[in-house]
Amino acid sequence: MWRGLWFCHTILNMKEIFPHQHIIRTIVTVAVFAAVFILSACEKKYAEEERKIVINEIMPVNTTTATDQDGEYDDWIELCNISSERQDISGWLLSDSKSEPAKYRFPPKTIINGNGFLIIWADADTMQNGLHAGFKLSAEGEKVILSYPDGDKVDLVEYPPSSLELSYSRNPDGTGSFRWQLPSFSGSNNTDTR
Repeated sequence: MWRGLWFCHTILNMKEIFPHQHIIRTIVTVAVFAAVFILSACEKKYAEEERKIVINEIMPVNTTTATDQDGEYDDWIELCNISSERQDISGWLLSDSKSEPAKYRFPPKTIINGNGFLIIWADADTMQNGLHAGFKLSAEGEKVILSYPDGDKVDLVEYPPSSLELSYSRNPDGTGSFRWQLPSFSGSNNTDTR
């Protein structure tokens, strides 16, 4: 069995090169396990938060359903807090593009009450007061992406094309699958039983 390597026509014993290789092996093993533990703890933290805030309803065609504070009928996105505790999403990101996750950053003190809803106007009018994202929704269908401040994805919903004034909604709220239904604007989607 070969236990060394050739170097300038001389056989070197691996134990002479690395006399404490068992210590090095132990250190590397411990470092790998520590890294795996830390990464899994981070993933668990994110997984727990993902279960609390979700994209709940998307309204890409809004001509009569609801107006913003200036009386404008704009596209909107509804988030749902499926936990019973208030959640602070300050600094989180909202976008319609994976390559540009920071099209909209939630301002400081953005809170969603326990089992509550939050409306974001998708009208590309960030100069208005309130929560107005820097992009519009397309009736041709697209993605809506909610991310943590560091850009890691919390939720992604891809909705199909529709020219009707319906919302693409989770039913039941927060956990159900998506379908087109009558909009519930900042309220429960569970009332539409079609």
